[in-house]
Amino acid sequence: MLVDKVTKLYFYFRNISANTDKWHLLKAEIEKLEHGIDEEVYKLYGLTDEGIKIVENGLENIV
Repeated sequence: MLVDKVTKLYFYFRNISANTDKWHLLKAEIEKLEHGIDEEVYKLYGLTDEGIKIVENGLENIV
């Protein structure tokens, strides 16, 4: 499950030195998994592109 993976990665991420190669790799993997979770939630709720913009950017970007 994506949530379990990202939780484990966060544990490792918090316990390694910042700005090392491993730190950057874990950060990138966490961001990728978080994006995947977001996409699953958007599908679950049937959000349109406009709905996704509202969620990601807030109401100030809707004209």
